[in-house]
Amino acid sequence: MDKLKILSGNACFLVKNTSDTMSRKDFEGYLKGEGFAEFRKYGWKDRGCFDINVNSMRFSAGVSKPAKLAQTIVGEGIKNPFTIDEFRAIWNILKTHIGDLDQRDEITKGCSLFLVCDEMLNESSNEFIDYLDGENFNALSDDSYGGRGIVAVNVKSMIYSKGRMADVMASTFVGDSSTCALSVDEFRTVWDIIKKHREDCSLEALLRQCEEFDDLYKVIECCDRVFEIEPGNIQALYYKALVLFDQKKYDEALDLAERAIRIH
Repeated sequence: MDKLKILSGNACFLVKNTSDTMSRKDFEGYLKGEGFAEFRKYGWKDRGCFDINVNSMRFSAGVSKPAKLAQTIVGEGIKNPFTIDEFRAIWNILKTHIGDLDQRDEITKGCSLFLVCDEMLNESSNEFIDYLDGENFNALSDDSYGGRGIVAVNVKSMIYSKGRMADVMASTFVGDSSTCALSVDEFRTVWDIIKKHREDCSLEALLRQCEEFDDLYKVIECCDRVFEIEPGNIQALYYKALVLFDQKKYDEALDLAERAIRIH
């Protein structure tokens, strides 16, 4: 697993510009009142959404081709933008932890990373790590435990570090006091909103996850989800057979291989 994946993504949210509770004009006023400045470098085109970067504190009502410019916090493949109410709920948490930012005229800044700090994280095995594993995050490989009570979680690459990498990022971004890190409860609130906009259950996404996961059990889980959509998917049969073979479950692996051959 490429360690740099934990720094992937962007600090930009794609947000609908109207809601039942706030008009577009009102929301633009709200953003300016919260300290965001308008960004218009690449021209303007009304797409019905705002691009809002919580790192550079910039927003745009209509950046052309936003995926190439901003990508957004959950990547280019999100199903739908965040609602205004969802963004405000996230921002109300994030703004209490923001320190000194380099507010340059950019909307493609930051990464999809959250730092989480809690006393329970001083222990290598704890409830929060179990929670991340249950939410299908992957632990960064070859990343020994740091023991400073900080975990770094990337919501785009779905990777977390509780070791040296988190240690480095804590020193770089929040300092030893960790005043800019979220609590466990705050992260869970933010993630409950974000994950609705990044989950992609398409065959292509699930098969891609089969290739990316290092955890063999998660590969099997992804393959089984593929079979729910397409029972005879040859790629998933191939991936699962390889995992079962690696686990020395030779008879089960052979059965899947023979099934794939019959279908092919």
